[in-house]
Amino acid sequence: IDIAILGMGEDGHTASIFPCCDELDTALNPQLAPEKYIITHPKTANYERIGLSLRGILETPQIYISLNGAKKLEIIQEAAKNKTKTYPISYVINERQDAEIFWNA
Repeated sequence: IDIAILGMGEDGHTASIFPCCDELDTALNPQLAPEKYIITHPKTANYERIGLSLRGILETPQIYISLNGAKKLEIIQEAAKNKTKTYPISYVINERQDAEIFWNA
């Protein structure tokens, strides 16, 4: 993967890394998730998801984050303050300050 265009849900999830999934710790820890891809089981969906692990995201040379709406702007601003499992996207933007964020009202 050379470029990743990530979205973010209103719960701060990205790339199927949900704050409510049992696989959260594994997905956010490169030692526990050595693969680029991960299967998650978010409690807010009736089906499993395939996405990128944090390692898979961070190894991508170019990262873009596309957001819209006032609520998501608030979340991304809060997530930028520090890494927190409340907002998994926070791990991406705090590890990769070169990620470009595009926001539209």
